[in-house]
Amino acid sequence: MFEYSIIIPVYNKYQLTHDCLLSLKDCIKHDNFEVIVVDNASSDESECEIPKLGTKLFSQRFTYIRNNENRNFAGACNQGAKVAKSDFLCFLNNDTIMTNDWDQPLLHALKTEAKLGAVGPVLLYADNTVQHIGITVKPQGCISHFYRLFPAEHKVVKKRRKLNFITAAVLMIHKNKFFAAGAFNEAYKNGFEDIELCFKLRELGFELSVIPESTVYHLESQSPGRKDSELNNANIFNTNFPIIPVDWQNILLDDGYLFSLNENFYMDIDIPKEHIIYSQSLQCQTTNDLASLLETEPYWQEGYTHLANIFEEHKDFYRALDVYKKQSYFVLNQALIDNANKILAKLDKSTTQSLVDISSLDKELLNSHKPERIRAIYKTIMTALEKYPDTNLKALIKEWRKKYGVKYLAQQ
Repeated sequence: MFEYSIIIPVYNKYQLTHDCLLSLKDCIKHDNFEVIVVDNASSDESECEIPKLGTKLFSQRFTYIRNNENRNFAGACNQGAKVAKSDFLCFLNNDTIMTNDWDQPLLHALKTEAKLGAVGPVLLYADNTVQHIGITVKPQGCISHFYRLFPAEHKVVKKRRKLNFITAAVLMIHKNKFFAAGAFNEAYKNGFEDIELCFKLRELGFELSVIPESTVYHLESQSPGRKDSELNNANIFNTNFPIIPVDWQNILLDDGYLFSLNENFYMDIDIPKEHIIYSQSLQCQTTNDLASLLETEPYWQEGYTHLANIFEEHKDFYRALDVYKKQSYFVLNQALIDNANKILAKLDKSTTQSLVDISSLDKELLNSHKPERIRAIYKTIMTALEKYPDTNLKALIKEWRKKYGVKYLAQQ
């Protein structure tokens, strides 16, 4: 028996697997684990090279399973779990790079907190911004990574919290709990199988958490065709779980942000006026100083406007537009689009990436204002509130009704 088993599903992209296995060897400071690679019928050099590299690095602690067809993420992970020789399983994407002793905080949490169903590390992009510290459900029905692209040093990234969903890009779980929750649903094709697993774990009474003392780098969505089945996966999940709790407002409130629902049920988010960044901004001497300060607090809406206005005053319209593009990664509303379109009108009509991006955002926002969509979201939220009562969400909806109820709900 090993302390835990690392299960890595792969499909082509051998170099990713190569780098992942080397990082496991370098960053785990003990030998009390096994590595199981499940190859979903790769057509590149994986079949030839992975067994040799794995055996070289991990000797008898390495297992290679070759499938004759692509069983996708869920099927491959379930295969590995069934042959694992340990009580703890760690599902791991091959597009990950470990950091030293990343495994120990995860194991410690699972061993000492019986209420935990599954845990994961903080996942970062190569530029040290957040890829994953948890998954939230937003009022408009979007299931997404929260605080994505925040700097790794931000205080919200270092915070331990109870979550509804975490990704299986790196997920550690007790084997018994994994199978008690039904393992991964193989109806999904590389997406949403982790969301369903988390939902089932929570139905069994277990909690989920990202452990901030553990960090892994994640390239994200490197599998060929990774996004091809998103709509079908979402339809399967929505059929299995038509009502899920909205929790984005509780995360924001707990972290001290200001927020409200705008007309299309997107969340407008800002920082309080007493935030230290306002006094720090007085020390900024250049646009680079201001841009650097914005990097430390991505929800500082006034900072984007101030920086874009400086560029616009100097007729540096493309840089002003880039500021609004950056802002749209975090908050999307009509004011942002109006500001961007004002600058677009001052540019020549040649096609640029900036023009394409803003046009796409404009279209997204326009579609989000369709009355039938607004009414459908409202109905879904009210249904969710019946099953999952939430004081903060109820207050948000009350304010939304005051502002927009006559426009949309009177038509029902």
